[in-house]
Amino acid sequence: LMADLAEQNGLEVPETSPQTLEKIRPIGSALGSLANPFDLTPQGYADGFASFTRVIEAVLAAPDFDMALIRSAPGAVAAQWARGFVEVANRSDKPILLTWGSGSERTQEALDVFQSAGIPGFLSPRRAINALGAMHRFHAKVAKLAAAQQRGWTRPLPPQALDLPAGAGTLGEHRSKQLLAAYGVPVVRERVVPEAQIDALDAAGLSFPLAVKIESPDIAHKTEAGAVRLGLTDLASVRAAAREVLANARRHTPQARIDGVLLQEMASGTEVIVGAVDDEHFGPTVLFGLGGILTEVLHDVTHRFAPFDHETAREMIAEIKGAALLDGYRGSPPCDVAALADVLVRISLLIADHAGRVKEIDVNPLFVRAAGQGVVAADALFALKEASA
Repeated sequence: LMADLAEQNGLEVPETSPQTLEKIRPIGSALGSLANPFDLTPQGYADGFASFTRVIEAVLAAPDFDMALIRSAPGAVAAQWARGFVEVANRSDKPILLTWGSGSERTQEALDVFQSAGIPGFLSPRRAINALGAMHRFHAKVAKLAAAQQRGWTRPLPPQALDLPAGAGTLGEHRSKQLLAAYGVPVVRERVVPEAQIDALDAAGLSFPLAVKIESPDIAHKTEAGAVRLGLTDLASVRAAAREVLANARRHTPQARIDGVLLQEMASGTEVIVGAVDDEHFGPTVLFGLGGILTEVLHDVTHRFAPFDHETAREMIAEIKGAALLDGYRGSPPCDVAALADVLVRISLLIADHAGRVKEIDVNPLFVRAAGQGVVAADALFALKEASA
């Protein structure tokens, strides 16, 4: 079970080398298996599991392995064995986890010894292997980050000053897109129409079909509020839609601040999502995945620390399961992956440059057009935090 789970988490379970076997065979159980996973059998009860500890020490010293998971429940001698095992573990710099079978309540003293030594213990092999897999994947990403930092790269633009309102809170869609545009992220053509100007509105500077949305910093999920209308083809339907989304928005969130309605040109392409957050533990990070409703249905996303270069951005794009949709699928033309990578880089710079104020960025959908035709952001949301004193 543990070997299967390890492979599912991207961890190799290599055969024990002849050199290592030669060292551990004299101290291992003649009835067990030293092939990895090691099965040392209950014979350890004969010597208080001291032989088990010697085998573990030899395995940790072997170059065959990078980490170890120990599964044991030696009952009455647990505390005695735990202290000797901790001494061995402290002499190794390899990650070591324990999985403890049922009856752990009878060996609380041993568990206390492990906890004091900082050795993680789990009651389930699955949880333990998942933890090792997470450590492995995190280490791999850190290594990629270090390699990217050593490559050296030139920013596509210097840090940009952003006009941010004081205090914490969310921004409306239009203002959020203006911040994206400041970093060179393409956005759809649009304009905000105050409520008082709805009867006189025209489509100057825009072209049909149009979308009508509520413009409010207090309504982040406009679709749920009934505050979006798409594919409108004439001014009469645009005016009617504007009144409708205003009424729906006020019904949904009576206290919402409303700046008017947003008239926006329709966009098309393959929908992806780009998000960024200034995480309290890891700092600025960027998310990428399939967009629209697929984001919540498939959870097909990947992450990187910000800022990063175009090579890292292309690694992210290739990493998701839906990458085939961007390469051209069943006769559809390949998407403009180069333009998409450039947007990922620019958003990584934005969140890194302004982590002191920008808490979160959500661009969904970002439409990726056919190769050579670029990308365009159709919706965006910025969340701000209080400025540091």
